[in-house]
Amino acid sequence: MRIITVNVNGIRSAARRDFFKWMARQRAEVVCVQELKAQAADLSEEMRAPGGFRGYFHHAEKKGYSGVGIYARRPPDQLIEGLGFADIVRRYYTNIELTLSQPGSPPGGPTNLSPQNGERFFPGRQVILTWSGQGSEWYCEGWRAGGPVTSSGWQSSASGRSWNVGAMPPGTYVWHVRERNSFGEGPWSATVWAEIVDPRRSYLPKVIR
Repeated sequence: MRIITVNVNGIRSAARRDFFKWMARQRAEVVCVQELKAQAADLSEEMRAPGGFRGYFHHAEKKGYSGVGIYARRPPDQLIEGLGFADIVRRYYTNIELTLSQPGSPPGGPTNLSPQNGERFFPGRQVILTWSGQGSEWYCEGWRAGGPVTSSGWQSSASGRSWNVGAMPPGTYVWHVRERNSFGEGPWSATVWAEIVDPRRSYLPKVIR
């Protein structure tokens, strides 16, 4: 998790100096700001929720003094405002704290279900890849040995985890698949290969489907 802390020396003047454009380029999860020098009514919508962030603030009662804030990309699990001292302290001293749960992680590598590694098919048979996984989207790649790669593009897992690669001419074919979620892309599955057999050749019946 990337956390940045900045003394803005006045949030309104910082906004005029393109502070929020700079903040967007930092790719941070949390940005802590000090010396707001502004009251709640002084904050514009951009100051409250700039580009994918939500701001949480604790303002000093004395205008033009102090004030702190935290910008976070995700809602906090807990938010604490103030120091817990007498109210007079808030005239000059401010404090805000928030607790964020650790972000999730990308899905693991999918588990191939079919075809079985080394399986053989006659020409004309539709070859359908299936697997199990945890991502919200999946991406398959396949190629004939020595040939170009064909891909499915990213597809929603809501519609199922299968890719019909169709009927193919004789040859050895290889596939693998990966999935992703809002936290990133997971690793590739184990590579599986299958053979579309030449009907003019002889094979052991028990390995032909």
